[in-house]
Amino acid sequence: MRILAFFATGSEDAEFVITVDLLRRARIEVLTVSVDDSNPVSLSHNINVTPDRILSDLGDEEIDEFDGLFLPGGKIGVSNLKKSDRLMSIIKRFNENKKLLSAICAAPTVLAHAGIMKGHKFTCYEGWQDEIDGIYEAVGAMKDENIVTGRSLNYSIDFSLLIIEYLLGSDAKEKVEKGILRRE
Repeated sequence: MRILAFFATGSEDAEFVITVDLLRRARIEVLTVSVDDSNPVSLSHNINVTPDRILSDLGDEEIDEFDGLFLPGGKIGVSNLKKSDRLMSIIKRFNENKKLLSAICAAPTVLAHAGIMKGHKFTCYEGWQDEIDGIYEAVGAMKDENIVTGRSLNYSIDFSLLIIEYLLGSDAKEKVEKGILRRE
């Protein structure tokens, strides 16, 4: 399995790092992709991250080889993700092909901005649900069809484990849980 982890200046540091870390522990290939042309990218709490790739350097054929995508929250980061017309196009294309779309905190609004949340169940950071035309539930993490959403940084592990379970099954999820002593 291969996932594109898109981020931008101002993306939420811990949501990004925790999710990428846990997906890689599950042996999911994660390519970190900045929608900014800056390198490194300064996240919301001034942690600088060097992306694996810059979105403008990726071709559509290469992108289409991936099984899904992940979007971290962070108010400024989410605003910057929404500015990328190319990212909006990728989200729509992935949704049409029923590939994984995962977003945490304020980032489900990016999926809504791409026009794919209507009628879907979702969770997000309290207050952002008004920007999403879907069915909000105040839970830590949830899946509806090919869409996985997480509520906040506090639920980053739950969110990541749900992605792992969706992509690889419960055995892979349990292996990661044991590895981080979440389940002994």
